Amino acid sequence: MAFLSPWFLFAIAAACIPLIIQLLRREKPLIIAFSSLRFFKKTSRILVLFQQIQRWLLLLVRMLILALLGFAFSRPFLQTELSRMTNLTPEATVILLDRSMSMQYGENFARSKEAALQIIDQLEPGDEAAMVTFSDTTGAVIDLTDDFSRLERFVAQLESPGFKKTRYQPPLRLADQILLNTPHLHKRVVLISDFQQQGLNQFGTDWKLSPGVNFDAIVVGDKTVSNLSITDVRSPTSLIREEEGFSILARMRNMGTSPIPSAKITLTIDGEEHDSQQVDLSTRSEAVVKFDTEFTSGVHNGRISVVDDSFPADNHFYFTIDVLPKIKVLLVNGESSKEWYADEGHWFRLALGESRESQFQLELAAPGELDPTEFNDYDVVVLLNIATLTDKQYLGLDAYARSGGSLLLAVGDNVRPQEFNRGFADITPALLHDRYRSFTDDFLVIADVNRRHPLFRSMGRGISNWSAHIQSYWPSEPRSDGEILMRYDNGAAALIETRPGEGRVLLLTTALDTEWNNLPLHSLYLPFVHEMLQYLTSREDKKRFYLVGDPVPLGKSINGNMIVIDPLGNEQSTELVAGKEAFYQAANLPGIYAIELEDRAAWFAVNSLTEESDFTSVEPHEIKDRVVSPVTKPEPSRQILNARMNLQLERSQRIWWWLLLLVFLASIAESVLSNRTHR
Repeated sequence: MAFLSPWFLFAIAAACIPLIIQLLRREKPLIIAFSSLRFFKKTSRILVLFQQIQRWLLLLVRMLILALLGFAFSRPFLQTELSRMTNLTPEATVILLDRSMSMQYGENFARSKEAALQIIDQLEPGDEAAMVTFSDTTGAVIDLTDDFSRLERFVAQLESPGFKKTRYQPPLRLADQILLNTPHLHKRVVLISDFQQQGLNQFGTDWKLSPGVNFDAIVVGDKTVSNLSITDVRSPTSLIREEEGFSILARMRNMGTSPIPSAKITLTIDGEEHDSQQVDLSTRSEAVVKFDTEFTSGVHNGRISVVDDSFPADNHFYFTIDVLPKIKVLLVNGESSKEWYADEGHWFRLALGESRESQFQLELAAPGELDPTEFNDYDVVVLLNIATLTDKQYLGLDAYARSGGSLLLAVGDNVRPQEFNRGFADITPALLHDRYRSFTDDFLVIADVNRRHPLFRSMGRGISNWSAHIQSYWPSEPRSDGEILMRYDNGAAALIETRPGEGRVLLLTTALDTEWNNLPLHSLYLPFVHEMLQYLTSREDKKRFYLVGDPVPLGKSINGNMIVIDPLGNEQSTELVAGKEAFYQAANLPGIYAIELEDRAAWFAVNSLTEESDFTSVEPHEIKDRVVSPVTKPEPSRQILNARMNLQLERSQRIWWWLLLLVFLASIAESVLSNRTHR
């Protein structure tokens, strides 16, 4: 208040003037007059000076008010800039972006990209970030970088998710490795996903992130989900009889959280709609739909569909059906007879059946009638108790087997071991010894069966009920490449297999009639004969469909090139290695795949993963509790750190309150000065 002291002096002087006048009245009038004149002149000069000082003071006070106001109101902007410039602890961030099949639902993937871009936008100078996409394994990876524009371009260019399943541990492990050698003190992993519960399958409970690595989660999935899915289709993989009616069963399930009253389900065969049904789901969440169909021979591609706009990824279920013609069997009877009980092929013909409904087409021939040029017209050639053949016939059977034909050899009392071993030397599964074993008062039984072999797989538990009595058999010496499928209880081989070239040969060391055993009188005889013929013609059931990511077996290749056409029409060519099993490893889309392999064509079906249709979610904190190390202290986010810094600076700079108080006092002084200043 020192600048107000002249005003006090002026007030004191003004108060003294009346007193001086009273004193001067006692003097002479002339003296008083002159004295008053001099005093008035001096006082006028003083008043003019005071008026100038007042104007200067008023100007200074007004300038002070403006300066204080400007400084006070500029403080918030200065503090925000300071908080950005004091980023003394830059951090390293790894962003994990879910690209599994479930992310195709609604706007899930679009939200995940927006969340990733927002994280990148919030990074500060000095920070570094990495990007990892994942499904069941890790996908594209960008290592730690401070080029944020590169990360933004990467996110913007990401295509729609594929059809793989969700697994959380592989990307978390990779993120931990990326952060392992970074010098940053602050490290964090940000997981962007819909957090499907099944993503925790095969999650190791002992593994955790390295100490100091924090975990954040961003949930992009909807809480309410509407989804119908075809979870399974039951149909025969291969049919032997043509134009036989059968049923296809389809299971439809509501996999979402919102009820769906009804739905239309459609069966399509070879691209044409075959049947459709309206299914009532008002009182249930699952239904099994039956379609009745008939087929002609050949390979047929099927699809069962349901309409569901929210998640079309699992609306279709694909399958294939092979409708096969009857198996052509050439039976060469080495001991035919007009009497049925003495005829070698009688029981065999009964087992195959000769009615129209039989799945076998049987033709008979005597050994002398065999024409080697006609072997390729048959799927299987059966030789029962053959004594001898011509060299031309032996060579024809050898070529037939090596080129992919199948032989069934059943030996009896007509067989001559030396002739048999000579004629079938290169294709027989075993060489016969000089004489057979016969038991008059005793017998053998089948004691050991290779249950894992495809020949016995469909016979189930009944394969154990071998109670037939074997009274005679040929001792044999299996070849090095022969596989023993059945043994007698004395350890000798009963059924042996070998594969010369592309074909298959089975040798039964006893007869298939009642002369050496009572096999034809037992219930297992018929399925045993059928399974041998079906196995020899490779008619074992193949898979109706595969799942996305499964390796698809294509069989052995002689040589050449394989062309695979995926459901989108894209062709992929692969060189095959001769003699090795061929597999197709790139079945990443659901649908029907066409294969052109050497001189044959084939098709197989691939379906999406049913587990990805289940949108049951897990809370992010459950994953955090599993992966964050107990010694890791929770780190606040960058936004929280900035807020705390702003608050600390706010507390340390409360002087702006005093600045406003000075502005208030200066305003009062300005008002007083302006009122007293002469205008």
